[in-house]
Amino acid sequence: MFRLASILYLLISTTLAGNLVTLSLTIGYGTAPAIVTAVIVGAALALPLTYLIAREMF
Repeated sequence: MFRLASILYLLISTTLAGNLVTLSLTIGYGTAPAIVTAVIVGAALALPLTYLIAREMF
């Protein structure tokens, strides 16, 4: 299950981080701290989401 979760995390975290960066830029927060925060939040939110999806798939 760890291999599945690792692959899912790569896909989910990049998708969430990319969406949050796009959202940040769209609403006018184009500074570096805002973008870095969006990436960190996306990576952090991807962890529990990856666990739930991997558990359902396995």
